[in-house]
Order: sequence, then structure tokens, then C-alpha cells
Amino acid sequence: MIRNAVAVMLFWCSVAYAESPTALCARVGTDDTTRPIPADLVSAANSAFKTALPPQVAMDSTVFRCAEGHVLACTAGANLPCGKANTPQIARQSLHVDRHGFIAAFWKVLR
Repeated sequence: MIRNAVAVMLFWCSVAYAESPTALCARVGTDDTTRPIPADLVSAANSAFKTALPPQVAMDSTVFRCAEGHVLACTAGANLPCGKANTPQIARQSLHVDRHGFIAAFWKVLR
């Protein structure tokens, strides 16, 4: 019984991981969960942010989320947080926060 439960769990985990970000976002629409980008999005992320990060560096520092069916990415840096914004602090800095609570300028649509 336990072996069957473990097998089912591993199957569903592999199915979820195998789904591309594009397919995931098309399916869920909007999901504020940030996830590391997979290797196949490194080139798109480098293009969007006009960087030339090595693949592993890009995968370690860039996350994606789904917004209205689109894949959005953010590459974290010293002053580039990818998480939801501390709205009162951000207001003092005159940065635009999107309707999901993220700093809009730090997120790019991946194509």
C-alpha cells in the first residue's frame, strides 16, 4: 500500500515538473508562485533582460510566475528583489507595484 502511494506521488511530481512554464501558465492563467526557470528558458531570459548569464547562473538567479496566461521572469540581484513588494517602502521609492504585489519593472514577459 505504501509502495503504491509513493509510486503515485512520484508519478505526479514528474508530470508536474515535465510541464513547461508556457503550458503551465496557459493552463493556470495567474499564479503568484515564483519558480526557478528551467534550462530551456535561459536564452529567453537573457534576451528579455539583455544579459548573457551562463545557464546555471541564470537558472539559480531567475524565477518565473504566471500572469494572465503569460510567463513572466525576474532575475534577482543586489537591489532587484523578485518577491512581493513591501508596499509602504516601495511607495517611498516611487516604484510601480503591479496588481499582484510585485515590482513591475523587475518582471519581463518571456517569449
